[in-house]
Amino acid sequence: MITRRASNVWLLAAGMVTALLAGCAAAPPKAERYVAPPPGSSWTYATRNSGSYGSGDTRLTVRLAEATWDGRKVHSLQTTLQHQLQDENAALIAVTTPAGQVLVRYDPPIGYRFPLEVGKTWRQDHVATTVVNGQKYAFTSTWTVEAVEDVTVPAGTFRAWRIGYADTTGETQTIWSVPDQLGVFARRIFHRSAPHPQGAGTREMELLTVPAAN
Repeated sequence: MITRRASNVWLLAAGMVTALLAGCAAAPPKAERYVAPPPGSSWTYATRNSGSYGSGDTRLTVRLAEATWDGRKVHSLQTTLQHQLQDENAALIAVTTPAGQVLVRYDPPIGYRFPLEVGKTWRQDHVATTVVNGQKYAFTSTWTVEAVEDVTVPAGTFRAWRIGYADTTGETQTIWSVPDQLGVFARRIFHRSAPHPQGAGTREMELLTVPAAN
């Protein structure tokens, strides 16, 4: 037989458990770190270009490999035209030719600051160096984690972090990124305003295939 006192204690404990579970369910989402696809994997985007980005619809296949930069291992995102070197947080360090010639480097690298949480924003000053002619230009990037939402692209529907980017060159981006699950973005829209050094233009990229080992 359950006494009134024992019953009250049980109800109190059950209420505490319910409150704890409700608190866990209400905890805001957070991406703690970047998880890269396995080296050797590749994925493909559908790309639509206009203005200074070019014209027409194309497909872009990216392959992930390892490279060395300043004595440390980094990620190399390789296409037939160029390789993008990224650090452990997927921040862009430099762009090279497929043969390894450095075209431009960024100090410090341009990218996310983990953990990602809705409402988080950050600014950073950068210097880009065009290695061929040694020219340097300074700019500031501003990032805002706007939302966590579902995005549907040809590769499927993904729970993504919508991140806004703007810099002082006149470029803005909206990125639907899945950094802790796929290690890539699902959708990305680039926009250059008329004052941009390369002129106005738009590029939209959507994931066609998810990263898979070859």
